[in-house]
Amino acid sequence: MSDKNKNILIDLYTILGAMLILSYYMYVNGYVFFYGDSGGYVERAFNGNISHHWAMFYSFFIKVTSFKSSLIYVALAQNLLTSWLIFRLVRLLFSDPWIYRLGFIAIICFMNFTSTLPWISNMMMSDIFTGVGILSLILCFQEKWKSTPFFVVLTFFGCSVISHKSHEPILGSLMLLFTFLFVVFTFKKWKSEKKEMLWRIIVVWAIFLLSIKLVDPLINTIMANEKVKTKVTNDETSLVKTADAKYHFVWRALQRVGVYDKALDEYCPVENYKYLCDRNLMAQMGVNGYWDDLYKGDDFSDEVVDIAKKALVDPDYILPVIGEGLQRGLYMSRQYRIPLRTKRIRSSKRRASLFGKIGSDLQRYNQSRIARGKKMYREVAPIRDRNAFLLRNWVWIYLIFGGLLMFLVRKGYTIEMRNVLFILIGLLAGYYINCLLMATFGHFRNPRYPTRISWSVVLGMAILILTVFDGLMKKIIGNHVVKLNKDNYVIKMDEQQ
Repeated sequence: MSDKNKNILIDLYTILGAMLILSYYMYVNGYVFFYGDSGGYVERAFNGNISHHWAMFYSFFIKVTSFKSSLIYVALAQNLLTSWLIFRLVRLLFSDPWIYRLGFIAIICFMNFTSTLPWISNMMMSDIFTGVGILSLILCFQEKWKSTPFFVVLTFFGCSVISHKSHEPILGSLMLLFTFLFVVFTFKKWKSEKKEMLWRIIVVWAIFLLSIKLVDPLINTIMANEKVKTKVTNDETSLVKTADAKYHFVWRALQRVGVYDKALDEYCPVENYKYLCDRNLMAQMGVNGYWDDLYKGDDFSDEVVDIAKKALVDPDYILPVIGEGLQRGLYMSRQYRIPLRTKRIRSSKRRASLFGKIGSDLQRYNQSRIARGKKMYREVAPIRDRNAFLLRNWVWIYLIFGGLLMFLVRKGYTIEMRNVLFILIGLLAGYYINCLLMATFGHFRNPRYPTRISWSVVLGMAILILTVFDGLMKKIIGNHVVKLNKDNYVIKMDEQQ
């Protein structure tokens, strides 16, 4: 076997080992984890129904990776995907194979017992793709142009964009930031590699737009049964398209901050909205009327999308929303509770509906610790407390180890600081942009939203600590080698004399 193939095989075993480490809590529980929306994702993976306000990609992912056998395979696929992306990230920073392999395993172990990653990666929710999207986007700007890993992470990024409605604004905002950082950090290369730099930016943005405009309706069409296709398609389009549900949250935010009535007063005289301008009809529909109409894809959802789009570009309406959103976002960023559902699915009919088409998973679920009433509090509490400590003190941890890294660089430690900075900024920005947007337009007290990506902050810490450790080891070993060489030189001189 050639050295290249041997290294590929070792890397593969390393990633598979990391996958198993991340699966530890699933093993302890005896089955995958569920949250409030998990059942809907699982059911739509097999029944052919389409949600008009939920993205369908994650149900497609469940259908493919479960092999129609068990949801355990879905969790393993999520752990494998996350492990590979973190491995690629670590490999970018270190040239020595054993440094990045052992360092990668150390990072996975560290995160498995100090972050929310193992809970999110073993849960049947699209939330894992928030982190997958952020890691993939970072790697899109870091992997070698036109290499196989570049196209792989590009594919994962496109999948992440359409895995949840909130990912479009979150990843879109990060793309603006990463494009700017990429131009700044590679400015010296633009004279010699301008064409490659421009094409990289164009390709990433093209994948983002194509995923939304083409791949998302294509996934809907693949997943829909014939009854649904007949109902929602026509001669003009053969693709199953859903409503822009993300604008619902903008609509609700306008109402929450108290500027919605003012918007109606401005737009109703010129737009003649059939539903929104009829106050009596709106009162009769109540707060849940929107969701009922959205499912049907009627005119009401179109009116909500229209007024929300107008408000987004009008400072009089969007600035109060953003102002309140900043406060809510800071509050959300300090929520560290692990989103573990500890309630058993009691209805036998509901359990049969969920697990009926995936082998013997019903038996696995019934035998899991949570289903038997053992709610894993003993395991959750210490992880939650340690996770809270790291997140509350991340600024000091980053400053301390960042300062040590800068000291080592000044003393001769060689590392590509631009890559380190790009990765750390990307991981931190991903967390806070997620919290800002979800708190502004969503339920800011829901622990799902911050904890689905809070592990990225811990990942940044782990990477920073690893670089400092590598620098210290090289400094110690380097000094030892210099000392040996000097002693050797003295002995040789004595022998010559």
